[in-house]
Amino acid sequence: MVLEAGGQTQKIKMGQPWNSTAVVSLNQQLFNQSIFTGLKAAKTTKEFYQINAQLTDEQVIEKVANAYYDIYQEHLKLQTIENNLQSTTKTKDVTEGLVKAGLAKKNRFRSLGGQ
Repeated sequence: MVLEAGGQTQKIKMGQPWNSTAVVSLNQQLFNQSIFTGLKAAKTTKEFYQINAQLTDEQVIEKVANAYYDIYQEHLKLQTIENNLQSTTKTKDVTEGLVKAGLAKKNRFRSLGGQ
């Protein structure tokens, strides 16, 4: 730094001297078997999870289909029970009419649930 004072010029040194060093090092492997083994294992694991997810989807589809089939079967059973109830009610009404007309005995009507 240059300083002028009273007509004189003086050079003044300020700060401290310093040095800097930078080192760069690069390394490239030409072949590493463990990398290939890791990549192969990752691929196998990915395929396993994809197959597992696919099986899970298929299992869900199968369970839903089975549930719908079970509901359908129960609906058919309910229809059969309702049809049986209608037939039994008709038989009771016919038998009750026969008893009132004197064409059937009352004890037979009692065995069908009448009074």
